[in-house]
Amino acid sequence: MSFSRALEVGKDVAAAAGIGGVMWSAYAVSGLPVPATLHQVELRIGDVSKRIDSLQIDQLDGQRAVVRLSRNSLRTEATVLEQAGVRTPRRSEIEDQLRELDAADTELRDRIHKLRH
Repeated sequence: MSFSRALEVGKDVAAAAGIGGVMWSAYAVSGLPVPATLHQVELRIGDVSKRIDSLQIDQLDGQRAVVRLSRNSLRTEATVLEQAGVRTPRRSEIEDQLRELDAADTELRDRIHKLRH
């Protein structure tokens, strides 16, 4: 290949690169979606997944707070009934509800633990 031919090919390559750069800039400025690499997509999905997990943890923490308040309320009611010496079927219902709430709290705690790890 002669020097003049190499120079000609070099000019063609530079012109093509210049046109490609201008076209890429116009495409990017147009607001159309820019193609991403698989790694970029995986990073984005990972970020979104972490945010969703965080929201789920917050929601589960809120549910645990409701369970704790319900347990406290039932324990207070049971204490009042016990101190009053009242023997009603309600005391047995309270015990059943407390067992159910304890199980629900354990399940929520496990779900939170799984989301965090």
